Parts: sequence; C-alpha cells; structure tokens
Amino acid sequence: MRHHTRPSLAAVAVVLVLGLLQLLWSGVGGDGHDTSAAVLGPLSVVAGALLARVNAFETRLLVVLALLAQLGLMVLALLAGLPGEPRHPLDAQAWAALLLPAAGLLLLAADRQARRARSADARASAPYAR
Repeated sequence: MRHHTRPSLAAVAVVLVLGLLQLLWSGVGGDGHDTSAAVLGPLSVVAGALLARVNAFETRLLVVLALLAQLGLMVLALLAGLPGEPRHPLDAQAWAALLLPAAGLLLLAADRQARRARSADARASAPYAR
C-alpha cells in the first residue's frame, strides 16, 4: 500500500460524499429518479473506498474518471438537458454536482504535487543517488 497525503484523504472524503449524494438523488429517498446518479453513485462510493484502501495510480484513475463523468453529465444537463429530460435548473443539487467533482479533481492534483515533492526529497537525501 502506498502512503496517503492530506489531499488524497480529503479527495476520499469528497468522493464518498458525492457518491452518497448521488445515491440520494437517484431516487432512494424521494420522488425523482435520476438514472445517471443511480449509475455514478455506487461507482463513486466504490472508487472512494478503493482510494481509501490503496492509494495507487489505478485507484486514482478510477476516481478521476468518476469525477469527470459526474462533472460532464451535470454540465450537459445544465446546458442542453440529458436525453429525454428537460434542462436541469441551477439549484443546490447542480451546485453540489459541479463543485464537489471540481474540488476532488483539484485535491488529486494537489496530491500529485505532494507526491512529486516527497519523491524529490527522498532522491535528494539518498546518499548514492545520481
């Protein structure tokens, strides 16, 4: 297992919160039924759990793909509407579906910078490094 950085742990929290919100939006507790949230909700929860367990390239890639899918679908829903549905209004759900994936992507970018700095420090402190 690879070590977590603070941004990667924050990204885990963001992805898990987004996944739970998507499950709520999918119609678990209300009248509406959102198909994209029903698909992305479990995917986001599983991706967040995997990232919490193993902080490797593959799990970060899965999280990035889940976040980009949510962000892209919400932008499409706001601009033109999803197929068979009218345009989505700019409400609290839309803001959460835009800001949480953006925050997750920024946290993963910060994680990448922290990893790069950590590996540069490790190489500089190695006595026989070239």
